[in-house]
Amino acid sequence: MMKKLIAVLVIAASMSLFSAEKYAVLIAGDYNATGITNTTHLWNQGVGDRSEFWNDLYLQWEMLTQEKGYKPENVIVLFANGIDHSITNPEIDIRYSPTQYTGYTHITNYAASEANVQAVCADLYSKMVYGDDFLYVWVMSHSSSGSIYLMNDALTGNVAVTYSTFANYFKGLTALKKVYQLSMNYALNLKIQLQETNAVIISSCSADAQFSYSYEADQKIVVNSKGPGDYVVVENEDIGNKTYYHGEVNYHMYSAINGKRPDGENFYYYTTDTEGIPIVHDYFSDADINSDGHISILEAFTWMKEDDYITRVSTPETPAYYDTGTGGSENGRYISFKYPTLITSSEIDGWYYGPTTLKGNIGILNDVWSWFNVEPFSDVTILRKPLSSSEFWSGIDLDYDCVVKTESPEVPIDIIYGISMISTRVENMKLNFLADSQLDLVGRCTFSGVDLNFNAGSTVNMNQATLNTADNTTITGNITFPEYSELSVTIGTKLIVKSGSTLEFLPGSKIWLGQGSELVIDAGATLAFNNTPIVVSPGSRFTINGTFTGTYYEASDLGIYPETKGESWVGIVAGIESTIALTNVKIAGAECAISGSPASISLVGCKFTDCINGVNFVYCNDYTIENNTFTGMGSGIGVCLTTFNSLGTFKYNTIENFARGVLLTFSSPIMSKNIIRNNANYGLYVTGYSSYPQLINPGDTALGLNNSIVDNGLGTDYYESSQIYSKYSAAVYMENGMNNIYSGNTSELPAVPCYRGVGYSPSSEILRFPTLLKAANNYWGTASINDVNFTSYFDLYTWYRLSYEPYATKPFTEFLHTASIYGSLSIEAKLLDQAIKAELDGKIDLAIKKFERIIEKFPTSEENYIALSRLTDIYVKEEISLDPLVSIYDAQIASEDESVNKQYFKEMKIESKIKTKKYDEAIVLAEEMKSEAQTEGEILLAEINVSIANMLKDAESSGKGKSSSDPQSVIDLINKLTGNEVKTEPSYLAETLLPSESKLYQNYPNPFNPVTQIKFDLTKTAKVRLSVYNISGQVVAELTSGTMNAGHHAVDFDGSKLNSGIYYYTLETNSMATTKKMVLTK
Repeated sequence: MMKKLIAVLVIAASMSLFSAEKYAVLIAGDYNATGITNTTHLWNQGVGDRSEFWNDLYLQWEMLTQEKGYKPENVIVLFANGIDHSITNPEIDIRYSPTQYTGYTHITNYAASEANVQAVCADLYSKMVYGDDFLYVWVMSHSSSGSIYLMNDALTGNVAVTYSTFANYFKGLTALKKVYQLSMNYALNLKIQLQETNAVIISSCSADAQFSYSYEADQKIVVNSKGPGDYVVVENEDIGNKTYYHGEVNYHMYSAINGKRPDGENFYYYTTDTEGIPIVHDYFSDADINSDGHISILEAFTWMKEDDYITRVSTPETPAYYDTGTGGSENGRYISFKYPTLITSSEIDGWYYGPTTLKGNIGILNDVWSWFNVEPFSDVTILRKPLSSSEFWSGIDLDYDCVVKTESPEVPIDIIYGISMISTRVENMKLNFLADSQLDLVGRCTFSGVDLNFNAGSTVNMNQATLNTADNTTITGNITFPEYSELSVTIGTKLIVKSGSTLEFLPGSKIWLGQGSELVIDAGATLAFNNTPIVVSPGSRFTINGTFTGTYYEASDLGIYPETKGESWVGIVAGIESTIALTNVKIAGAECAISGSPASISLVGCKFTDCINGVNFVYCNDYTIENNTFTGMGSGIGVCLTTFNSLGTFKYNTIENFARGVLLTFSSPIMSKNIIRNNANYGLYVTGYSSYPQLINPGDTALGLNNSIVDNGLGTDYYESSQIYSKYSAAVYMENGMNNIYSGNTSELPAVPCYRGVGYSPSSEILRFPTLLKAANNYWGTASINDVNFTSYFDLYTWYRLSYEPYATKPFTEFLHTASIYGSLSIEAKLLDQAIKAELDGKIDLAIKKFERIIEKFPTSEENYIALSRLTDIYVKEEISLDPLVSIYDAQIASEDESVNKQYFKEMKIESKIKTKKYDEAIVLAEEMKSEAQTEGEILLAEINVSIANMLKDAESSGKGKSSSDPQSVIDLINKLTGNEVKTEPSYLAETLLPSESKLYQNYPNPFNPVTQIKFDLTKTAKVRLSVYNISGQVVAELTSGTMNAGHHAVDFDGSKLNSGIYYYTLETNSMATTKKMVLTK
């Protein structure tokens, strides 16, 4: 049909444009019977006040719009002269007024005239063009044996409209099914005129003389005929001092269909025993004759007839009639007002014997044992029996743009055979596919708020299909996405893949994440893709608590890309204990391509482009980061590792165009064959007391270039740039490293230091212990380093010492090997080299012995720190107790030797507690370090440890992969520690690297209270003294005294212990003495 053709053309469009509708026309004539003089033509033979016209019409409207899911605009009301009875008679109780519902002042659309009936049917004819819709017509009016009385056009009286004329208005409408309820004299005659194969007609009386009248419902009566006590029936209601009447058939059909009387009670009558105690009889739920949980039109009528509820006390029985016209007597069994197509089973064997091709508004009992087809644009609701814990139903084929939902979203529906869908939408239900069942998808099928559970043995077949999810859908089980299939997550929604599930994407399939959407892989679940394009939108993200694994052909252009170039998405967020394994994957446009705290990371041959940050990981014991390219956008961090195991692999990577290339905190990996270049501030940034990364190639005696850390920080402020930067006693071990570390033209002095090492606060000297940087056999960008140019290459505060000789006089290259200085290395350096080589070769016992020897024989060496770091991780991996190492840490912490790096040993003790899952002890130790901290940076380092310990503790207590603490909290602390934004110095500083003149600047702020900063420049290395005097010439503070390198310097002065007043500060060098005035105000 034409509608089906349209469906093919607009397969991706919303189904709501063409979905089947439910329409109703409610007609109540002139209750005043103006101009009708023949008593036999009057409703109820003219007896009573005929207020039931309004009462019953109102109940019909209320039932349809408030109970049966009809759109109010689809219920057309024609009443008397066109004005609600509740408006013309304000004394009517609110029970029979639409004002009890928000937004309603009236319900009548038109007067009950023939012209209006004709106009309403013409309007419906224009809407009901596809034959999918349902029509319900309710009529209550005065009538004769051949005509119905409707109001004239002037609304001054009534005119007789023949039954054939009246019927033809409705018979011309192309509805799928029609239901008529006629409450009028001679109703059977109109019923005959309305007969069609798709019509069900209920008439309130016969056409012969004795039974041709329709009556009011029985009055409230009390008799003694049905029990030992009184028999009480309430059909007409007394509200206040007024009785609200109903038509007899209207009352019983309404009560049975709606499951309650007009007064809200769910039973028909009650008796009283001899003591006057009421006993309830005949609940309206008894009308569910086949006990399927839903009352059809036929069941309501049959229940009413079989129990003789329309028998009057004082008049002969008035028969009501049920008919399906020329279509047979069973049609009404498959119709209800809520579900015009009601698929109900036989109460005997559970089989459904109705038509197997369905359409329209459909209710399907999920214990029906049949397979049927649903035509396009149908609304399907899966029903259930009351009290069922889990439902069973068979198979259904859903054609284009159907919508499927359930009455009980909380109750799982077990699928025995299967569902076939073509561009269908499923909403808010739990679908449990049993073994041997299947889900077949074609086109774009949407699951909104659905729990999809695929048991072992069930299958999902995707034929060029898109599985689109919305409103927090979940998937449990395995789905394979073949070529031309797609997984799509709707804008602003979440898809959760539950534990034990695997989503596998084969070459040619696709993943699409809408704006602000999230795809969550729970712990124990897997998302695996192979040459699958993944399209992401702004604000979208992957949250991986299970396994995320992907592979692309090396030459493939496919990857994880934004839908629109230049837009950013969140990235891949890895939960605790997750696994990330990507090979040749390309990721672009992310705020941070991958971040979090995975248990295992493997990134091999991947390319990260146009990302603000590359990867940012917290606490990982198993990692391989090899042969990747990280290309940034001038900000952020390329690779950020915090509290990382020292035993992983970090080699053959290129990191460029970020603010910081590599940032290591509490991490000591071996870094080999990496290229770190053209980053705005720093190439390698190392912080945290226990960080000792090794830029070496263990065991090799004649190799070419190892790491290349070049041209970082060019064009950036001098204070915020260097090739390698270390802070808080962190160090980089480069003994016999064969690294190129330089910037700019090697024939000139560098614009950026090769190595900058700073202490706890650049503005005040807190000398606790020296940190020795062992860096022999590296190239620093010059053939000659001497006392004159030393400070141009190395900007070291007094707590850092550098051992750089011998150094290479020309750059290392990949193919030009340079003689190794291995033979001239110290014993401890050779032992370290041998130990690491044994470790990498898998000779763990030998490696342990050599590391232990270093610790025993060379406890004050830099190699000792590295040996302790690596041995800790080896012990944990080999399940060897860390107690001997903790004893060493305790001994060093208790030592009175001020040259001992106690912060390193305290940090190692904390990390040992974390790695052995003694999180509370780690937190106590970290809090102690925080209380001892003298700078904000030291406080942040302690808070990082506390945050990591809490994160892992929460995850362990909450279950694998779950933690109330987010790794992002640690990442935020790292950003705060290292600075998120590139800082700039005041404009008065010279733009060149070295100042053109030595100069003392005015302090800032001035006046101050109580701290101010004093800056000065030195054109060359010199002995310097910076002193503060009071107005009497007495020295009140000496801020600096000793040799300082050429460059820009800043010192803080704290006047909190001094009185308010004028002070002078003087800078003295070998060649100058300059004094300036400042004011302290309190």
